[in-house]
Amino acid sequence: MKRAYVDIPEGQVHYRTEGSGPPLLLLHQSVFSSDEYSRVIPLLSKGFRVIAMDTLGYGDLDKPPRVYQIPDYAQSVASFLDSLNIEKASVVGHHTGASIAVEFTVTYPKRVDKLVLSGCPVNRGEPIPDFMQPIQIKEDGSHFMAIWERAKSFGPRAPVEIINEMALEYLKAGPRGEEAHQASFCYDVLPKLPLIKCPTLVLSGRKDLFVSEVENIRKLIPRSKSLIIEGPGTGPAIIRRRPELFAESLLSFLGDPRQ
Repeated sequence: MKRAYVDIPEGQVHYRTEGSGPPLLLLHQSVFSSDEYSRVIPLLSKGFRVIAMDTLGYGDLDKPPRVYQIPDYAQSVASFLDSLNIEKASVVGHHTGASIAVEFTVTYPKRVDKLVLSGCPVNRGEPIPDFMQPIQIKEDGSHFMAIWERAKSFGPRAPVEIINEMALEYLKAGPRGEEAHQASFCYDVLPKLPLIKCPTLVLSGRKDLFVSEVENIRKLIPRSKSLIIEGPGTGPAIIRRRPELFAESLLSFLGDPRQ
């Protein structure tokens, strides 16, 4: 798996890539990075040119010059694809990545072949929850335990190695780490969904926070279908915990471009 950087007008973007064939862009959830897909990329790369980019402000990227909203992140996706001379790609988004994927698709409809929305957030007027509030750095170091507990909430029964991976991502994200998380939560996705014209899979793990919204989302998107992944480890950290099931679900929808 190759790791590289490209310069775009919004800043420098780090990404992971493997394989050849039609481009498949993976957008991660907050507060994580393209590392979230490190176990999935090899499973998808046999038929696709898989590209997982870090959202601006996460992983190995600099912070945005200001607080970004979902349309800003979608614009950076367009700039990123431009930098790689990719005119059109299939797009997969998980949680915050799903919000960005929706905005990118409705803003640049000719640039998306197929779309997968995994755990797509829907806000029905709720206030921003406590787990999306910034973690304050404290002199006694107690914020480290707060980060651990927040990472653990994504997969309470996950192996300690995976919880540690997610905690490290929180540390990398820093004090501004919840900005994209909050942007996704405040993004009004429902009016955008009927504007999606490409084939779309609405995907969720059975234990995901937004599993109850899957059918509501599917009904609003023309030419869409839905799939719920069953079994243990199917919460928000499903991509790390059940990469084989996640990849299998994507490939069943995307098809094998080699055939």
